[in-house]
Amino acid sequence: MHDGGVMTERYVKNSGDPAAEEGVLLRETAENAHHFIGCLNRMMATLEKDFHEIFKPERFCIDIENERKARVAKRNA
Repeated sequence: MHDGGVMTERYVKNSGDPAAEEGVLLRETAENAHHFIGCLNRMMATLEKDFHEIFKPERFCIDIENERKARVAKRNA
């Protein structure tokens, strides 16, 4: 755990990072941030793609969504 980006004693003890020092500002590199966002994008794409294999869609829900889309399209026309 860190406090506003500053390493606490607990963070240093639990991090497993031998270079971690209490009181030091914790920062990530732009490269790590981009890598993390890329991982999140892949996870979301996989979830979106496979969602209906895990949770079979109910016809009732599909009908409701189609009706909603039709109402929105009519309103925006």
